Amino acid sequence: MKDKTKAFIFLSLAIAETLVLVWFSLQPSAAFVPSAGFLRSGDLEHLVAYVVYGFMWSAFFLTYKKRPGVAMTILLSLAIGSAIGALCETLQLFVPTRVADPLDWAIDSLGSLCGAAAAVKARNLF
Repeated sequence: MKDKTKAFIFLSLAIAETLVLVWFSLQPSAAFVPSAGFLRSGDLEHLVAYVVYGFMWSAFFLTYKKRPGVAMTILLSLAIGSAIGALCETLQLFVPTRVADPLDWAIDSLGSLCGAAAAVKARNLF
C-alpha cells in the first residue's frame, strides 16, 4: 500500500476519533462507578482513548509524504491530543452532570504522548 493511502487512512481514523471524543464529552455523565485501586473512575478509559488517538496522529505524520521527523511527530501528536483533551474538558463545563477535570486533561495528554511514542517505535510495521 502506498504511503499516500496509508496517510489518508490514518488521518481519517484520527479525525473520526476526534469526533467520537468530542461526542462522548458532550454526553451526560453515567452513574458514578467507584474506582478500584489508585485509578479514579474513567481514568483508564481516558488513557486508552488518547493512546489510540496519539498513535493515529503519529502514524499519519510518519506516513505523510513530508515527514516532520520523529521528535516533531511526537510533539505534534502531543499538541493535538492535549488541545483536544482541553477542548473536551472545557465543553464539559456546559454539560449537566459533567465536570471539567484538569487531571483528566493531564491523563489525555499522557495518553497522547504514549501513543505517539508507540507509533514511532512501531513505524516499521506500517
